[in-house]
Amino acid sequence: IMGFGCNVPAIMAAQTIENKNSRLITILINPLMSCGSRFTVYVLMISAFFPDHPGTVLFVLYLTSVLFAIGISIFLKTFVLKKAREINLTYLPKYKLPSFRKIMKNIWYNSKLFLNKITGAILIASIIVWILMYFPINTDKTIQIENSYIGQIGKFIEPVLNPLGFDWRMGISIIAGIAAKETIVGTLSELYQHDAKKENNKTTLISSIKAQVYTDGKRKGQRVFSPLVALSFMFF
Repeated sequence: IMGFGCNVPAIMAAQTIENKNSRLITILINPLMSCGSRFTVYVLMISAFFPDHPGTVLFVLYLTSVLFAIGISIFLKTFVLKKAREINLTYLPKYKLPSFRKIMKNIWYNSKLFLNKITGAILIASIIVWILMYFPINTDKTIQIENSYIGQIGKFIEPVLNPLGFDWRMGISIIAGIAAKETIVGTLSELYQHDAKKENNKTTLISSIKAQVYTDGKRKGQRVFSPLVALSFMFF
């Protein structure tokens, strides 16, 4: 349940589970929970492709993550980490009702700490993406991104992601999202809105994503993003 907020403190909290196998299973399935970081990606894609049924699509995503977690935990407990059932006892200290002032002070401190850390991660990732996107400098601005370092990386991994319907830009955003899922939105913004920014166009990220088409090879003229691809991207 904590994993829906953030996977990191949820995994850290697993240390209170005394049974080693149960603790390991809890840690392994926790990344399947749709944390708040992934919610930003969901909001972007759902707003672009499922504006008529946002609640239903979001519910399906969360429900699927829970069902997968349950299924994998049963599999691990049955075939991988088999052990006799044990009773876990956690001894808790005596709790007292805290003062409102202490509660607010604690909330403010921890929220500020979290925001400072997460902002730093997003900023660093965005700077790295920007450097990789603009170097080496190409005189032909129309192919700058494709010939940049980030474009070369994206083209390299594109064949692996093609069965999912992903192009090289989506592959790059997934790599950037390994450190923090929030950076996926920032990376997509940098890659898909590049032409709009270059032309001083105020096109939104959502409209930029929806308007993308392939311009090379056999897939010329085909939409990069579609509702099916967007759903596949969110599940991935």
